[in-house]
Order: sequence, then C-alpha cells, then structure tokens
Amino acid sequence: MMVCVLRSGSWGIHCIATDRLTKSPVQILPTTVLAGGKIYMATQAGYILGLKLATKGFFIVDLPEGVEHDQYPGNFVHCRGDNSVLYLFHVDGDNMLNVWLRRMNDDH
Repeated sequence: MMVCVLRSGSWGIHCIATDRLTKSPVQILPTTVLAGGKIYMATQAGYILGLKLATKGFFIVDLPEGVEHDQYPGNFVHCRGDNSVLYLFHVDGDNMLNVWLRRMNDDH
C-alpha cells in the first residue's frame, strides 16, 4: 500500500507499507476511514483491513457476528466517531439497523 499526501499543490508519498496478509482482501471497497492514525478499509472478503500509519503495519478486524458482506456492499459501512471509536453500521436481512462500536486501541 502506498499512502500519498497533498502538500503545496502536489502529491507526495507519505509512507509505503508491505506485508503478507493472513487473508486476501479480494477487493478494497470504496468505504475507507482515517481515524486515530490508522486507515480502515472494508474488503470484499468480509473483513476490515487496517493500516497503522506510524508503524506501517497491517492488521485485520473481523466483522461482528451476524454481519456478512454480500452482493450489496452498501448494507454495511464503517465510520469514524471521534479519535477513540469506530462505528460499523449494518442493515440485516430483516431490515434491522445494527450499530457496533469499536475502540480504536483494540487491534483485534
């Protein structure tokens, strides 16, 4: 992964991270969140891939029980709450909205 930053009107490389992942992401979905010095990216493989910018290390966040990524990727989205929490919103098969809270210091 290459993370770029826009400075003085031109893009430059902020950091490059390489690692072997325990699970293939298949495809990174367009919902990506930057919070607490970490980037969170939903994957088509059914988990959230994280990158710690300070250490350039990847980590995997498994989806909560009951959340399944299916052919409609808009039925779950993660978003930043503040600098200490991350929220995951999911609409299940019964059209019930579920909201999960994840503390930012919990990488597992």
